[in-house]
Amino acid sequence: MLRFAGFVSLTIALCVVTGCRGLDSRDILMESVTNVSHTRRASVIVRQFVIDGRVDDNPPVTYVLLSDDHGEPRYPAGVDFPEDEVVMKPVHCGRLSLEWNGDDNLMIVCERCGLSMSAIGHHAMQMGITKIEYVGFPEASSWETPPPASPGRIR
Repeated sequence: MLRFAGFVSLTIALCVVTGCRGLDSRDILMESVTNVSHTRRASVIVRQFVIDGRVDDNPPVTYVLLSDDHGEPRYPAGVDFPEDEVVMKPVHCGRLSLEWNGDDNLMIVCERCGLSMSAIGHHAMQMGITKIEYVGFPEASSWETPPPASPGRIR
């Protein structure tokens, strides 16, 4: 019992010193589309963290999710996505759109997303029988300096 009381006292003291903060998140469903046979769903969700009621200064995280289609998309705010497969999870990502080409080919289209494929981090090329294509991603991310052009001949 004394150990528990000591733990509680230490926790309260740390909270007072560091300033306990309420961490929450705000999820925005940007797009959700089903394949032709309505068996699979792909969704883009942007998650912004909120601390003490204010939007965090850190950039939001964009999730591209793949799941079985059960009708309307259900994504409870702040909950990880236990029934979904994460195709990609970049930070600093602009607009993405999703398109199905048949039942087994998902295209993720960069519409001013500002990310090169190398900046995305882990991303799937295939999930089960679903092939993933990435369309329109720039060679360099918007914050990177593009490689210098090779010098041409001066005549």
